[in-house]
Amino acid sequence: MKTFALVCGMGVVVVYSTLLATGNQPDARPLDLAGYVLLAVAALGLAWLPRDPVAALVACAGAAALCFVQGYAYAFWCAPR
Repeated sequence: MKTFALVCGMGVVVVYSTLLATGNQPDARPLDLAGYVLLAVAALGLAWLPRDPVAALVACAGAAALCFVQGYAYAFWCAPR
C-alpha cells in the first residue's frame, strides 16, 4: 500500500510541477499525450523500487531523459520571467 501511495503522490507532483514549469519556459514543448505518457512512466517506475531498485532507476531516469530530449519543460525549474 505504501508503494501505491508513493507512485500516486509522485505522479501528481511530477505532472503538476511540469505544468507549472511550462509557464516559466515559453520555448518548451507543450505537454501532449506523449509527454503525459513519459511522466506516467517516470512515476510508475517507482512501483519497482521495493523489488528491483535498478529497474526503478532505469525506468525513471530513462523517462526523464526522454522528456528532456523531446523538449518538454523541466519540472522544478525556477526560471526568471
